[in-house]
Amino acid sequence: MLCRCNGQFWRCAGAAETGTLARQAQDFSTRTLYTRADLPEAGALLIPSQPAADLHRLVRALDFNGYWNPLCAAKVQLPATSDAPVALISTAEIAGSGAPGACVG
Repeated sequence: MLCRCNGQFWRCAGAAETGTLARQAQDFSTRTLYTRADLPEAGALLIPSQPAADLHRLVRALDFNGYWNPLCAAKVQLPATSDAPVALISTAEIAGSGAPGACVG
């Protein structure tokens, strides 16, 4: 059964405890199953020629906010002159305001 409490864990927990949980059977025809064969290509190496939206989507999908990621980590290949061959990438909160691409401060 699937609990639909709009992300309010404690409300769901309380409803489960009191027996007033509104349950709904899952529709297995609408789910998607991903297997080991569906892992990101090239071990999630980001290719700069890909659209920025696709790269951003991949980085967000692989960022577990500091928790261990059982899949792989997004990465970029660094120039041969660098100390490391690749750098791991994660999402970041951007402080500030203004239009995208505008120089601020």
